[in-house]
Amino acid sequence: MYFVFEKILFRLPLSDTQAGLQAYRRCVLEKVFQMMKVSGFAFNMELVVLSLRLGYKLKSVPIVLKYERPKRGFPTSKMLRMAWDTLRVFYHLHTGGYRLV
Repeated sequence: MYFVFEKILFRLPLSDTQAGLQAYRRCVLEKVFQMMKVSGFAFNMELVVLSLRLGYKLKSVPIVLKYERPKRGFPTSKMLRMAWDTLRVFYHLHTGGYRLV
């Protein structure tokens, strides 16, 4: 469900920023990390959004990952925090909070 929220707000070319593995060149991380404002749940999404906005290319590579989901559900408080962090990224992106040079 979160990836739908991301897709609506950011129109990302990736299917999901929270799943799978991510690899970046060091020069990309050095530049993007200095700009980041979120340290919580939306960290990966912010990294992807800023990388794309700076003109870097991202590529999805399918992997097989097997894991067991926890038996209990995702707490509402965590879902609200994730939504808040995501909206913070959206706000900064559209109000000049990031210096995208």
